[in-house]
Amino acid sequence: MSEYAWLEKARGMYDNGNQKDGDILSHDWLRFALDIPIPKNLKEAEEIQWLALARIEAFKEWLLVERKTALKSVRGKGYWIVPPEEQAQVAAEEAMKLVQKGLERGSRMMEYARVDAMDNDSRKRHTDTQVRLLGVGQMMKGQKRDVLKLFKPT
Repeated sequence: MSEYAWLEKARGMYDNGNQKDGDILSHDWLRFALDIPIPKNLKEAEEIQWLALARIEAFKEWLLVERKTALKSVRGKGYWIVPPEEQAQVAAEEAMKLVQKGLERGSRMMEYARVDAMDNDSRKRHTDTQVRLLGVGQMMKGQKRDVLKLFKPT
């Protein structure tokens, strides 16, 4: 049996199933389709959690590349099969969320740096970087509004 039999099984189930755009692939469907075992104890649960994450990501990647279908996580339910006409909006929202998260992490690192342990050149670079990151953040706020405005009814 192939090392990726679980992916072949999920592909077959998806292709032969009656899922359509807008449906939810439930956690139970994914667990069965991707052969994700049910843990017997806490130690096993952690290992299976990583296995599940890897298999779900592989399946999502296959769907996106081979079937041009995106999945979006729906907390507590599973994954939403994004209809083609909504894929641009979902992609833009995801991209903006990741950019925002990265800027927040970077800004937090800058805020809590040990500036007192830096020499003058490093301190100046640190301040210049903070100013530039603030500028990028402001620019991204405007870009986010512009991008997401495309999806608001006029």
